[in-house]
Amino acid sequence: MPDQRAPGGPLDEPDPTRRQPPADEHEPTGWGDGITWYTAEPGRGRGRAGVSAARARPQRRLGLLIAAVAVAFALLTGAGVVRHISNAGASDPTASGGVLQQPLAGVPSAPASSAGVAPAPVDVAAVAAKVIPAVAYITVENGYTSGGGSATGIVLTADGYVLTNHHVIDGATSISATLVSDGRTYAAQVEGYDSRRDIALIKLQGAGGLPTAAIGDASELAVGDVVVGAGNAGGAGGAPTVVAGVVLGLDRQIVARDGAGGAQLLSGLIHTDADVRSGHSGGPLADADGEVIGVMTAASVASPHGPDASDTDGFAVPIDTAMAVVAQIRAGDDSGTVHVGETAFLGVQTVDVGQVPSGYADHGAVVTAVVPGSPAEGAGLAAGDVVTAVDGAAVTSAEALGALIVEYRPGDTVTVSWIDASGAARSAQVELAAGPAR
Repeated sequence: MPDQRAPGGPLDEPDPTRRQPPADEHEPTGWGDGITWYTAEPGRGRGRAGVSAARARPQRRLGLLIAAVAVAFALLTGAGVVRHISNAGASDPTASGGVLQQPLAGVPSAPASSAGVAPAPVDVAAVAAKVIPAVAYITVENGYTSGGGSATGIVLTADGYVLTNHHVIDGATSISATLVSDGRTYAAQVEGYDSRRDIALIKLQGAGGLPTAAIGDASELAVGDVVVGAGNAGGAGGAPTVVAGVVLGLDRQIVARDGAGGAQLLSGLIHTDADVRSGHSGGPLADADGEVIGVMTAASVASPHGPDASDTDGFAVPIDTAMAVVAQIRAGDDSGTVHVGETAFLGVQTVDVGQVPSGYADHGAVVTAVVPGSPAEGAGLAAGDVVTAVDGAAVTSAEALGALIVEYRPGDTVTVSWIDASGAARSAQVELAAGPAR
């Protein structure tokens, strides 16, 4: 996940400068708890309070996405920090030129398991050498907010399908990927994503003959197994930073948060003690055979001191989960929580009515900014207006407006209803444009 957060902007989402209440009963009801969120550089990060989960977002300083850990034993004390890991780490000093050239001295060998028993010996450098050729560094920009960031991706096919986290590309209007294997950079487009599972699939334009990752089976993992990760820690490029650890738990659940005050429930995760860092978001987590068994997505820090804090636990989406999403996207199956293709865009930034009372509406999304040249501007929406409905469906909050818009396609025409600053009820037919993933 990128280590930098993308500055918030009018992206049909709640204004990130205003604190938003939990979106549903699964999100934390207390905010802050002394926990700092770091989000990845690329997209617009939708975080949640509590833990820094490493998620990539356009240039905000996307660090690890800190998430409030809610593992099997319900550790919701505020002491754990899970963050999305983007570009906040440092490159490994034993590799150079962006391509692994020698064994990674200093990379931890198989650590002791939670039971205090050393796992079978694992050559971490050999595992890293198998994984690194299929690593891509992802850079994202947000043309509406001048934000951007960088994180990591996993090359799945020779013609350029790359797996990463949804939070890495969330809010991005421009995406590029640089191959660690040879330094080539490609423009990329979003093929689809699943925000609930924090998975996205992008396609490198004009790519061919790329080295690909060996995909393993996460269902074969057991507590105590050694795992190895690699990625763009710190977001500075260069040689991938390699981390190693053991599996501490399976099927874990966390609440991930970012600097915008948002939170997201992630479940079914692999929990390790690998020292994942900002920028690792979207990077591969491999088993002892060098097969990818997870996609790094978040890290917990007991005492966060910034995106490079150490003593972290890492969380990864099992590769089986990720590949199921990939298969659905490639099949064009836009259903459930999976979105395929471009994202519809209205072009407003909003907050809940309760945060900026309008005096004319008791529900809706108060517009705080309108993107120049957007469908919203063309319809006559302006700051201070309160959006109350889309195609007759009531808008109950800023988050609800975004959820309604994302159900449409670019080119769809919808009726937007609002109350203007004078208290007059207005509506207009609006043709939605193509906008950033969200």
